[in-house]
Amino acid sequence: MAHPENINNVQYQYNGMQAILFNKLKESRQQFPDYDSKPIHVLAAVHDNVDGQLELCLQQESKEHTGERIVLIPYHLENSHWIGILMEFHSNGQIKRAEYIDSVNGLDDVPDGLQKQFTKVYPNGSLQVKSVQKQNDSNNSTALTVDNLLIAANVRLPTNINCSTEETSTLSSATYTPKEGNEYELSELQQKLNSGLQKYNFQNVDELETEIQDTTERIQRFHRQSRTEKAQEEVKFLDELKELKELSDKIARWIPNKSVSLFNHELKLQELKEKLNSGLTKINLLNVNQLPGEIRDAEERIKKYQKQGRQENAQDEMKFLHELQELERISEEICTLTSVPSADLTHEPTTESSLSALPVITEISTSDEHNKKRLYLEVLLGDMTDIPSCAEKTIVEFLVHYENRLLEVCTSSQEENVETSSLQKLRDQIKREEFLTEDTKVILQDLEMHKESSNYQSIVDCLKKLLQAIRPLNVLEIQRLVREAEKTAELIRDKEIILLIGETGTGKSTTIQFLTGSKMKKTKVEIVSGRFLEHITIDGPPQNPQLHRISSSALNKSETRYITPVTVPLRDILGAHENDHITLCDAPGFSDTAGPEVDIANSLGVIEALKGTKSVKLLVLSSYKSLGDRGQGIQKLAEILINMVHGIDNKLKAIVYAFTKYPPPTDINALLRDIKASKVDTNSSLRSNSAFMAVLTDMIEKTEEDAFVIDPIRDNPKKLIRMLTNMKGIHYPADFFRFSMSGETRATIDKHVQRDRLGISYAMKNKDNKLMSYYLNDLKILKNLINKYNIPQVYEQSISSINESISRYCAEVKEKFNRVMTSRDGLTVDDIRDYKTCVEYLQEIQLTKEHLGQSLPSPKTLMQNVAFHLDERRRTLQEEGLDSPLIEIYLDNFHMLKTSFNELETDYRSCCDEFEKHFDNLVQTAREPILKYDFKQVAEIFTKISKSSHILKNHLCEQINNKHNDIVQLLLRHLNMFLNEIDPILAKNKLNKDDIDILNSHIETLRSAKENYVLRQYISTYVEMLKTIVEVGKKHSMDNMSPVYTTDLNEIYDEFIAKIIQYFDDIVLRITKRFEESDSHALENIGELVEDMNVIRTIPEVESKTARTYYSTVENIRDYMDQLRRDVGNQLIDSIDQPSESITDKQLIRSLSHLKNTHWIESVNPGKYDTSMNQLKEQVIEYAEQLQSRLKKT
Repeated sequence: MAHPENINNVQYQYNGMQAILFNKLKESRQQFPDYDSKPIHVLAAVHDNVDGQLELCLQQESKEHTGERIVLIPYHLENSHWIGILMEFHSNGQIKRAEYIDSVNGLDDVPDGLQKQFTKVYPNGSLQVKSVQKQNDSNNSTALTVDNLLIAANVRLPTNINCSTEETSTLSSATYTPKEGNEYELSELQQKLNSGLQKYNFQNVDELETEIQDTTERIQRFHRQSRTEKAQEEVKFLDELKELKELSDKIARWIPNKSVSLFNHELKLQELKEKLNSGLTKINLLNVNQLPGEIRDAEERIKKYQKQGRQENAQDEMKFLHELQELERISEEICTLTSVPSADLTHEPTTESSLSALPVITEISTSDEHNKKRLYLEVLLGDMTDIPSCAEKTIVEFLVHYENRLLEVCTSSQEENVETSSLQKLRDQIKREEFLTEDTKVILQDLEMHKESSNYQSIVDCLKKLLQAIRPLNVLEIQRLVREAEKTAELIRDKEIILLIGETGTGKSTTIQFLTGSKMKKTKVEIVSGRFLEHITIDGPPQNPQLHRISSSALNKSETRYITPVTVPLRDILGAHENDHITLCDAPGFSDTAGPEVDIANSLGVIEALKGTKSVKLLVLSSYKSLGDRGQGIQKLAEILINMVHGIDNKLKAIVYAFTKYPPPTDINALLRDIKASKVDTNSSLRSNSAFMAVLTDMIEKTEEDAFVIDPIRDNPKKLIRMLTNMKGIHYPADFFRFSMSGETRATIDKHVQRDRLGISYAMKNKDNKLMSYYLNDLKILKNLINKYNIPQVYEQSISSINESISRYCAEVKEKFNRVMTSRDGLTVDDIRDYKTCVEYLQEIQLTKEHLGQSLPSPKTLMQNVAFHLDERRRTLQEEGLDSPLIEIYLDNFHMLKTSFNELETDYRSCCDEFEKHFDNLVQTAREPILKYDFKQVAEIFTKISKSSHILKNHLCEQINNKHNDIVQLLLRHLNMFLNEIDPILAKNKLNKDDIDILNSHIETLRSAKENYVLRQYISTYVEMLKTIVEVGKKHSMDNMSPVYTTDLNEIYDEFIAKIIQYFDDIVLRITKRFEESDSHALENIGELVEDMNVIRTIPEVESKTARTYYSTVENIRDYMDQLRRDVGNQLIDSIDQPSESITDKQLIRSLSHLKNTHWIESVNPGKYDTSMNQLKEQVIEYAEQLQSRLKKT
């Protein structure tokens, strides 16, 4: 049950919290009238027990206030303690941030009921827990809640508060009271607490309360288990924890008029920075400058999704928006915390008001920035020409384009190039090249989003992240940096130098400026609009002209790219009596913030430069900022020395330690001893590292009496210069200095080597020789630069893998080609293409010969394989006839090969000449059978010629046709000769037996040729083809064509027979004329002609063709003979009856003689002569009997 006094106190607080906030806000504005702030509205306090009160309060506020503003709401939580709600709005009324501020330990989440009321009024927003200073006492949370609300609202807290008596009583329990002591005592307390927290690896004092409770429970458990020794150990640990807790509470109450102590301020700042960096890394952002653009893009996507009804997508995007807003809030809180004035925080960002007395400078002028950007773009363009078509090149093309857009120098041609190189093309390339990971997917999505909103800076940032994801190292940039370092190394060759060693940001360049005797001053550098950093630089022009090569930055980034020497005449520092000089070397920062390329180049460049010097002294710098909350900076610095100098424990006399940016009155020696006691002595691994222990012990010993804490503005460099001058350096530096780089850089190298290895594998698989050569060159350059770790092994393994892959590929292609070459199927277009692709692949891959060496197969090997198999196949085919299909396959293969490979043209022509000779020989074999009229053999040869012609026509068309035509014409010419030879024979009036024999012989020859079906068909086809050619020649008036025979065998034969028939017809015609002449000797002459007809008709072909004419003629002869017999009979009777008539005996005798001379008719009509004579005799006898009878009557 609550005490009545507490209840009354709570009630008063409920009524007065709004007034307290008003009064404190008013007092702040009175004390700091120049401090600009947004309008702040303090609402009435809200009680958790009143249902829906917060919702009504928020609704009322949104009606009463508009525009850019901050709203503060005190809220009493569960009858327990006060919390605060802060809301900040943009000018358009959108929520910029909504924060839940709880000043009591134990509760880290926004209560559900409170969150629900908030989202009812602002559905697109949510309350985010803000990290603030906390305490354990929930009954006295008022004052701290008020302070936390005002700090979150960027209000500067007043130093005195004029409150009423009641208000004072309310705040009294939480008011900070001063304690006896001074700033030195406070520093001691802070160091003691810090050491205790480091000893047990606590992140902050908030963990102490939980650990005390846990330890108490362990003690009780050990007692119950009778584990007395363990319990006693835990009791000792508990006592230490309680001491740390009391120490923390004491520090928290130490300084009046400050709501946060310096110690807690730094712890808080560190915590917020880590939280911010973690958040930025989580969403793949490079810096906070991208947050506004990302928030704007997220808000646009939410509107788009809501418009499309995609509520789930909108909700997811709202969550992402809240993350962005929380990061922006953390960033602003960091800026707020760093704005607290403090003499101990001169290295931190500060506000304009606290630096008003300092001159304002800019880090880099706009023109310089543009010049650097243009040089950067020129390098990008130069590198891009060496990159083959791939995702990396496309990214660089995009990068050049959008960097030019930022410079506003993008040309129309570049616009067109980017249009053609779409993001989809890039996505496809990344996927095809196996770079598509979850990280690259996210970057591509962001890239698309920024492209739609034309957020060029965010596009460039995304492209750089994407490029780094697929190309962890820019090897060409490393090579360039190393070359520049090699040039600079000549400036210190054979010199005794003093090398400044330290991480980036330790002030090496500033220290060199200081050591040259330059007058130094503080300036303020505007980092972003309205935000400044302190920076120490030379006051006026440098007296030493070599200092122009030295540049420093207010930012934690390296300005020194190569080892840079500055010669300092000692008379400028120690006085005119000094005639000697020293050479100070500004070395690039190790673990450089400019990226792994610079880290590698720095390590290589520094080591190589040092190896050429006569001796090296080391001035080792440690910065308070790089120290870390557990002394990690000292450990890292020792590791740099150990990794750089072999046998460092024997070279410690050559080292001087100096400390920069440490707040006074820091005891460096005490700090180092504390690090050793709390960090090193409790770590067995560090204790066992003799080199590290030697360096740390050396640092402690050399800071025992006096540590060199450098204040460039107030200090004089004489003391440090004298020590550096008098100490001994490391001689023969080439024997001791070695290559060193950070673990992060080592990891990046491993990633890049893996990238090159996988890239080589991808390029091999896709036969992309240019891309493979690019990756090999990249890997070889890296190997030549570093030549350690696993780089040489990966390079050699890649070479071996490539050679094996190429040999395997060539063997497979050759084996397939050789198999097809000896098959009956012949090569296909695909076979030739595959083989040619292999040859061209080997030709292209000769680009990598410097990597692959003599074991790289030559394209000549594949061509020699082709030539070998062609020759081998040709020898095999010599046993085959020209009409073999294998020859056609061979020649077709050869022709296809020479079409693809020009170097085979000569061999192909030689091969064709050889087959032309074979064809000519084949043709010549037909001559003898033609002359011998061996038409069977001629047909066989012609068949071979025909098949051979078909096989060879695509390769020897004209030659084959000519030879083919010649041999056929030879046959036709010989056969046509019979037609000419018959004419003299048939010109005779009478043919003898020899003539008939000749005719029969010719007919037999022609018949033999005609009756050979194969030959007849062959000649017939040939003649038809020839007729077409002749016809075409006539149409085109080709008078120079040689005469050709265009008659086939049937036509020759028929023409030959036709001539004989014509001769027969001529005989018949003469017989007819004889009859018409009525010559008394007609029958006798006809007999000779009939004999000629019979001779002709002994030729079988003539007999059948003249049968009708012949028998018609015979019939005519028979009729004529019958008539002659009748005439003779009549003459005989008349001579008997009328002896006085004119018919004389001589005439009768002559007629009888003629009749008797027709005995030849027996050859055409056997028995006809006897019959005619018997008929005549019978006629005469009959007449004689009649005459006798008549005479008797008379």
